[in-house]
This record gives sequence, C-alpha cells and structure tokens, in this order.
Amino acid sequence: MIGTVLTLKGSDTFREKLRGMGRSALPALAEALTIEFEAVIEDAKDNYVPTVSTNLKGSGHVYPPMLTPNSVIVVGGFGNAASKYAKRTHDNPRAGKTGGISPQGRRYKKWSRVGEYKFLSKPLRRRAKGLDRRVWKTIERWWMPILGGR
Repeated sequence: MIGTVLTLKGSDTFREKLRGMGRSALPALAEALTIEFEAVIEDAKDNYVPTVSTNLKGSGHVYPPMLTPNSVIVVGGFGNAASKYAKRTHDNPRAGKTGGISPQGRRYKKWSRVGEYKFLSKPLRRRAKGLDRRVWKTIERWWMPILGGR
C-alpha cells in the first residue's frame, strides 16, 4: 500500500479547546480527520491517479479511525491488489505522461493517459492550507448538539 502519515500538531489554543471537550474530543477529532482524509483520497482519484484500469483508482480507501487514550490515528491510501503498481507509480515522474512510449522507446500495450506521480502527496499538500480551520469547524458541528447549541 502507498499511504501517508498526517500529524496534526495543534496550537496551544486548539489543544485547550479539545481538553475542554473532555471525552468527546477524540471522537469529534476522529470524525474531522476522517472527513479530511476522505477528501484527500477523492481528490487523488479525481485529479491525480494515473489510470490504465480501475484497479489503482478503486483501491483508494480510508480505514475507520483508531482512538488511543491521547490520540487519533487515521490511515488510508492506495494499494491492496495494486500495491506494487501504486508504489512504482507514485514515485515515477513519468506516470501518466509517457504517451505510451517507454524510456527505451518501446510502445506500451496499455498506458495511462491521465494522472501524475505523487498522486497522494499532491492532494494532501493541497488540502493542508486551512486544515486546522476545517477540522475545528467539523468538531464544532459535532460538539454543538451536545451543548444544546445550533
């Protein structure tokens, strides 16, 4: 599987807000991070994954979050049956750009006409801007009904 680790290091204010939520903080954070990672995977599928068949694109997934007493772990990526292709393609600058011709000048029988390399890294970087605001907005939506707010 080709995947990535996202470490969200919040400000002291963000951490204080989470502490103030008590036991509800981690499930709310888990939901927010899962939503964000699912958006990264969808962006990758729609705009970046080189596609010869649907195997690689279809392998994109986000697992349910794992909660520990002090953290949330959200894992996702591309691979499964397409693991070898995913690893090779993710780091190949020619991915999706070969025009059907190998570096040695031979024609491929099948090749991707769309996508590009770093198909997971690029959408993750795209979503990094504003991540903290989007995560907090999701947490607030989760938390407000508990507080009796709107």
